[in-house]
Amino acid sequence: MPELSVLLCVKDGQETVGSAVRSTVRALPSDAELVVLDDGSTDATVDVVRRVADRRVRVLSEATSLGPAMARQALVDRTDSRFIAMMDADDVAMPWRFRASRRVMRRHDAPMVFTQVVPFRDARHPLRPGLPVTASPAAVRLLLLIGNNLYHPTLFARRDVLESLGGYRDCVAEDYDLWLRAATSGVRIARWGGPGIAYRIHDKQVSKAPDFMARAEALGMLAESRDGLRSVFGLVPGSDDGSLRAVVASAAEASGLNRGERFAVDQFVRERLRG
Repeated sequence: MPELSVLLCVKDGQETVGSAVRSTVRALPSDAELVVLDDGSTDATVDVVRRVADRRVRVLSEATSLGPAMARQALVDRTDSRFIAMMDADDVAMPWRFRASRRVMRRHDAPMVFTQVVPFRDARHPLRPGLPVTASPAAVRLLLLIGNNLYHPTLFARRDVLESLGGYRDCVAEDYDLWLRAATSGVRIARWGGPGIAYRIHDKQVSKAPDFMARAEALGMLAESRDGLRSVFGLVPGSDDGSLRAVVASAAEASGLNRGERFAVDQFVRERLRG
């Protein structure tokens, strides 16, 4: 049983999955594996992955697509490591990613940690790295109250904690849904201010679809999870933006956030409430 399993789900990702796999392998600790689930691809995705000759890479396949949420949960269910990390097929892992995540986990006693990212697209679009502020568990919980400020492919977590939460649910925005349930349950979540991956921005991203949030809200599961966290702060379902802003400001003051964290929370509040 490896100490760490890095889980990567991919469907029709032949153009980018090679760099994602190679960069992840370069960053892997010795006692770790990369498990790739080909989720019903119709292109050469599997062939590209198999060209990476490394014994720590395992490839699983589904003839029919499970969809993002259930494919990720399938990988969780089919591995048995102590720690789990996520990776996406269109991103590039930094060499220090997993070492840094372990340090942040120990420093903050947080069983779920994330990192910042360096977004990239092409030569016409300048790089805009995320705000280099490490967010403590108190700061992350406030950020999640406003919206999803955590990048799913940077997740590094203890398996037992993910399992205690029931893992991913079959819904749109399954990552944000899981983070909300974790924060509501009192799970400590931290985010390192340094970049763990180069995060590719492209038009085919699921979250870029015009109807993404409408579909996410349609089932009601995301709203249920959001209301759960809001209740922790004494907010009632459907609270207006003014109430939310006041609660966040008050909680930021009471939680003892440092100057950088308070700035990051304030910036995120401004962006989200501006729409």
